[in-house]
Amino acid sequence: MAEITNICIGVQARSTSTRFPRKVLEYIGSKRMLDEVIDRCFESSNYINRFTLKRGVMVSIALLIPENDELHELYRKERPNLMIFTGSEDNVLSRYKKLCDKTRADYVVRITSDCPRIEPPLITKCINVAVKNQCDYVSNVDEDTRTAPDGHDCEVISKRLIEYMMEHADKEEKEHVTLMARRNPPDWANVAHIIGYTDQSNQKISVDTPDDLERVRADDSIVKLKIERAHSKSGRRSVHRY
Repeated sequence: MAEITNICIGVQARSTSTRFPRKVLEYIGSKRMLDEVIDRCFESSNYINRFTLKRGVMVSIALLIPENDELHELYRKERPNLMIFTGSEDNVLSRYKKLCDKTRADYVVRITSDCPRIEPPLITKCINVAVKNQCDYVSNVDEDTRTAPDGHDCEVISKRLIEYMMEHADKEEKEHVTLMARRNPPDWANVAHIIGYTDQSNQKISVDTPDDLERVRADDSIVKLKIERAHSKSGRRSVHRY
């Protein structure tokens, strides 16, 4: 059997957002925003584990939160099978370093909790590109090359790049996790860009304000209505998500 490449998706979250406190606990339909993000990560990981394990890939999920955040106790009780790691609120990079160390991950995937519309196939694509091409950094968020909407953000970072950034990044870079990977990566880093076929970078579907949340809720209602229409037209097994 091939050697396993260990990948851990780290969902970065906190309840103390300055612009919109406790936004991750707001509901979109019948589900909290944070649960929506976590479940989409699990959907991606389940697909990869089901179809690529024979090629030596295993994916797990963890929640990364600041120390003493109310999310820790809530999610420890409600989702006991979910790994939870706590760390510095400002040095978010250190949370990903802790995740990498504790899970012995070869790659960590950065997903932020303000992206409840992140699409599972996009996460799968980023992971597959990183593993297949032995990349140190794969993302769709680079300021100069981005085509993805704000809210579909996905980044894959190798263990050795995490370790390098922890040693060399300044305070701002550690707070924003991947600034160094995008703007000043080491010469040895193998970097890849995920670029779509249309430019949607001017669209915003992340949640930073109450108005953003209402837009996402409206979008969620429209999508669910179209799923029900498809069920009515062609049966409940007719809907396939891409």
